[in-house]
Amino acid sequence: QRSEFQSKIKILLSTTIKAKPELVPSLLKLALNDAMTYDKATKSGGANGSIRFSSELSRAENEGLSDGLSLIEEVKKEIDSISKGGPISYADIIQLAGQSAVKFTYLASAIRKCGGNEEKGNLLYTAYGSAGQWGLFDRNFGRSDATEADPEGRVPQWGKATDRKSVV
Repeated sequence: QRSEFQSKIKILLSTTIKAKPELVPSLLKLALNDAMTYDKATKSGGANGSIRFSSELSRAENEGLSDGLSLIEEVKKEIDSISKGGPISYADIIQLAGQSAVKFTYLASAIRKCGGNEEKGNLLYTAYGSAGQWGLFDRNFGRSDATEADPEGRVPQWGKATDRKSVV
């Protein structure tokens, strides 16, 4: 039952992302910025869905992510309507959307490498990535949602990041 539910989620995310490929960068950054708030010393933050709170989403480092979050909320409503075990956590759906965005870009690249032939691109994708490594993401399904925004200052402002070569 769990694997069937996960399959439905993945199909829904894949279909939704394919319809709105312009949101792939937003979904990737949303998943990354939510996870980057982890603090080892206090064992707080991380991939906990806290980025959904307006106080965290409105920070400079999260600029432009509201469209990605809107897509996730749209998908979450649909998933929650078919779920028999209660609503999916924001923590899970944000990370699963990030995973789906990575898969989407990988598949699109495979299709391009095959001269635009979708059948051959799908075969290449299947041969080099759809099994095995993607299954590793599923092991973390079941994350709990944060009840408040994570502390500020844990995520860099990507536009202001420096090149490591110039720092050294």
